[in-house]
Amino acid sequence: MFSILGLGSKDENKSQIFTPHTRNQLTAQPNTPSDFQWINKGSNGFTEGQSFYCFLDNGAYIMFQPGLSLVGISQVCQITIRYFCPKTNQDFFKSYSYSGSDVKFDPTNTNFWLTNGKLNYTYTANGAAGKYDILFCESEIQLQLEFKLTEGAFKFGDGITMYGGSGKLEDIEKKQPPYIKYWYCPKATTSGTLNYNGESINISGSGSCFNTYQNMMPGSAGDNWQLALVSTPRIGLIMLQGHLYHSKTVLNEAMFTFVDPSSSQKYTVTCPTASCKYREIYVDQDTNYHIPTKAALSWEGTTPDGKNVKLSFTIVTDQKTMKRVHILASLPWVARKVIEAVIANPYIYQFCQDVTVELTIDGNTIKEDGKAFFELSYFKSKGMEVSTD
Repeated sequence: MFSILGLGSKDENKSQIFTPHTRNQLTAQPNTPSDFQWINKGSNGFTEGQSFYCFLDNGAYIMFQPGLSLVGISQVCQITIRYFCPKTNQDFFKSYSYSGSDVKFDPTNTNFWLTNGKLNYTYTANGAAGKYDILFCESEIQLQLEFKLTEGAFKFGDGITMYGGSGKLEDIEKKQPPYIKYWYCPKATTSGTLNYNGESINISGSGSCFNTYQNMMPGSAGDNWQLALVSTPRIGLIMLQGHLYHSKTVLNEAMFTFVDPSSSQKYTVTCPTASCKYREIYVDQDTNYHIPTKAALSWEGTTPDGKNVKLSFTIVTDQKTMKRVHILASLPWVARKVIEAVIANPYIYQFCQDVTVELTIDGNTIKEDGKAFFELSYFKSKGMEVSTD
């Protein structure tokens, strides 16, 4: 997520930190055609990206993130990809940077490509449940991905959290106050081929994705972030939490799609108060960040027809699946120098885990096995302490 999230400040006394307005529109609203368009503009510091997470039928995982940013003197297109297969222990992670001048959009700003032939990114609309066709080619790895938003894409209300200003949506066009904008697809299907290490790999499976834009300079949106994505046969979930120093929460929301086994009806539920509590931690001696070895996650919400729903699981992180990434090492030189001025020690920790999810619908509980991405982004603060409640 480092290509698309705000970065924490090295000096909390000197940095400008914005306080977000509380949104009162918390229902899941289906995406409109404009939500699938890239904004692709903003003052110095804006970042925009789409993150695809794939849970493959063969037990492997794929993360693919195309992003655009202006940090420094010129716009950059950054593409990050990870392929991890627990069965074979193959783990490929790399971030590629390209000049913003190589990026070309179609007239609708929905589809784009790189003139060097490395990427072709296409969206085909079908209401809120369209599909993405992605071709990415580098010397080490090639990806052909069809990503179908089978259950649709949604946002919380208007999808925008304002930082400062009046909090009114119309002010975005007038004064451009700081804001972040998200939409989510909790459940999707994937197909295609990954070529890696001379092997052609079928990437059929399930997935989740989300899109984000922020017009703030680094150091303004949050010091650490937690991302969880879960896929089981009936359930798809995305949770995103952001914190400023002193543990002030700036964003805490989750959205999940599920099928009620008693009626086979599909629901999408928003949860404005997602819970993630560390039960056990260790301290990374290289970074001094708190890394959970055991975390309890839970969400509660209400379906449109009034059913009370709770979703929960405990994740025990496996160090064998962990990928630790030093963010600055993955950025272009100019962006790295700009960010070094305000960032202390930015790292991402990503885990790919098997999980057992409990879904309770009006008091009736079912359990399903599935897979999860659990990602921690640290930019300044050391992270949460152990919670005993």
